[in-house]
Formats: sequence, structure tokens, C-alpha cells
Amino acid sequence: MTKLTFASHGSKRANYAVVAAAALWLLALCLPAIAPRGGRSLPGYEILLQGIKASEFGVFAWFANPLFWIAITCAWARRDRAALVFSGLSLFFALQSFAAAPLARRLGGPLLELRLEPGFFLWLAAPALLGAASAMALWAQLRDFEKD
Repeated sequence: MTKLTFASHGSKRANYAVVAAAALWLLALCLPAIAPRGGRSLPGYEILLQGIKASEFGVFAWFANPLFWIAITCAWARRDRAALVFSGLSLFFALQSFAAAPLARRLGGPLLELRLEPGFFLWLAAPALLGAASAMALWAQLRDFEKD
């Protein structure tokens, strides 16, 4: 039985998607990500360095970062299913950011009104792009497999 991989289905296109997703994530580090009302904007790298502290309040969005890099590694190694799973998990954890304010309110933690800025949305787009690319690669593999 032959093993189906990303390599046999548009390898260059797949590599471009992996590089583009990584570039989006890295660009998100450099751009303003969030800004407390009346405060200065915080760039993505500051959120990356301090974000794990939010897990004390039940917000685990920071864990989207290592999951994303596991997904990148899987995609680069042509492990499309694993890349899809890890990018999906990364996006799931990242989307938990939207629950931070209601959760803080319920737990009685510090509640800051935050404005989401471009870096935040690029950070969300990175695992979404990688997941979409992995899903398309898997779909192409299945379509080609059915032809045989």
C-alpha cells in the first residue's frame, strides 16, 4: 500500500502555505495585538511572553502557540492529518481569547476592557490558514486515491 503524503499533491503549494502561516504568526509578534482601554498597545511578543499567566484565570489561549508550532512541524514533515488536528486544536485554544472577559467576570478576576488589534487577528489567521491547507491536502489525497 502506498503512503499518501503532501509531497505527492502540490508540494510547492503546501510549502507556501506552511511558510505563509509561520510568517503570519511571526508578523503577529511584531504588531500591536491588544490594547487596554486608555492604555498603550501591547505587541504580540509581549502577549506571548506574559500570556501563560492567564491560565491562572482559566484562559488557556496561550497554549495555542506551542500547538501551532507542532502543527507547522507536522505539515512540513508531510503529516497532514496530524497538522490538521494540531492546527485545529491551536485555533480552538486561540478562540478561547474571546471568552477571557466573561470568564474573568465570573471568577472575580481582574477585568480589563481590551481592544483587539491587527496582531491578534493575524495570530488567529495563522492556524486557520494552516488548517485549511492541511484539509485541502487531505481532500486532494482522498480524491486522487478514489481515482485509483
